[in-house]
Amino acid sequence: MVRRAIMPLAAASLLTFLPSVLRAQDAPTSINPKHAEVAVAISLIATVGPTVLGATMGSGWLASYGLFLGPSTGFLYVGKPGRVLGGGLVRVAVTAATVLGITAACGGDLFWSCDDEGAANAVALLGLGAFAASAIYDIVAAGRAASRWRPRTKARHVTVMPGLNPFARSGSLAVRITF
Repeated sequence: MVRRAIMPLAAASLLTFLPSVLRAQDAPTSINPKHAEVAVAISLIATVGPTVLGATMGSGWLASYGLFLGPSTGFLYVGKPGRVLGGGLVRVAVTAATVLGITAACGGDLFWSCDDEGAANAVALLGLGAFAASAIYDIVAAGRAASRWRPRTKARHVTVMPGLNPFARSGSLAVRITF
């Protein structure tokens, strides 16, 4: 009886340690890690490129894309397309508030005469500062989001655990799959 149980016990003990050896050789959970430098570069290129091209070619739409959506384009690389639209909407709101503030400071007349040019210039500088701060924030935040990026799926593991009942002369095999 003991001699018959030695070979299955040896096989069971070998199979018991095998999953831990195999788990140590698993592939990394992130096949394509996201790099902060790439996200920042995408945001900078998407900001500067269309803005310069639009200004030199006389294309207001291209320049507007570069100014309003370009700084947050790095979020597409990270897989967060909603942040692109959100950043653009913040900059549109800042621009609208700036134009309304300048209009109010000028007494409702933007084009012909301005009642208080000092106040209008102050509102314009505040709006420009808020616009630039929003753009810089989105460029930096895209890099931070890339460094915190994790894959949406967990690593898959298969664990096999043998069992042996020497009294009943039977064996068992437990399989656990983690997705």
